[in-house]
Amino acid sequence: MGNKGRLIFGILIIILVPVFAFGIWKEIENNTGNDLEEGLNKKIYQNAFSGKNTAATGNQAKNKTTSVSPQNKTESPNVPKVAAAENTAENKKEETPKNEENSAENNTTDKNNYQNEDLGISFDYPKEYAVVFDGNRIVTISKGDISWKIRFYEDKDKSDIQTWFGNKFSKEDNLDCSFMDPEIKAGTYEGKLVKSGIDKGKCADEGSYAINSDKTKIVKISLGKETKENINKILESFKFI
Repeated sequence: MGNKGRLIFGILIIILVPVFAFGIWKEIENNTGNDLEEGLNKKIYQNAFSGKNTAATGNQAKNKTTSVSPQNKTESPNVPKVAAAENTAENKKEETPKNEENSAENNTTDKNNYQNEDLGISFDYPKEYAVVFDGNRIVTISKGDISWKIRFYEDKDKSDIQTWFGNKFSKEDNLDCSFMDPEIKAGTYEGKLVKSGIDKGKCADEGSYAINSDKTKIVKISLGKETKENINKILESFKFI
């Protein structure tokens, strides 16, 4: 090869080597960029897939919680306990009237009824008491050595108690009598307490009086040694018949 040929060959080498090197560098750069982009895309895809799995797992957990919750609520042992409490309350309500009825029956069986058609009166009294009619105008109620009396009068003029009293008894013996609200009540009938309005005053026929509705009969209640409370309990049931 001549000098001219060598020169041309050298020029070609000088030109081709950079071109070849530039081509190799571009290829490497493209491959590196593709690898980076592929790695980045793969990581994004994995993260996205992982998020989906997490969301799916969360939804499954929610669904599981939701599906379990009604079962727990249905199978809760508190439900029958509440129902049992309600039934107990209802049973108590149903038993209350029965107890009251039994109590009323017991009260009735512990008492006797006294009726006197001649005097036209009726009342209930405890069994431990005794009731005796003298065959005329007086009924005596006693328990042991303690007794009290009911005496009957007619009111032919149909006057009120105070007018009848003034006409019935001696005025000289009852000069100091006063007419007050009754301490002893005979049923629901009108009554008066007649007693002296001053110490050691004259009121010989003092006592508790009651008059029937048509003002034809009057009763006088004498305490004796019995208490007002016990007499009132018995006379709650008192009736003119």
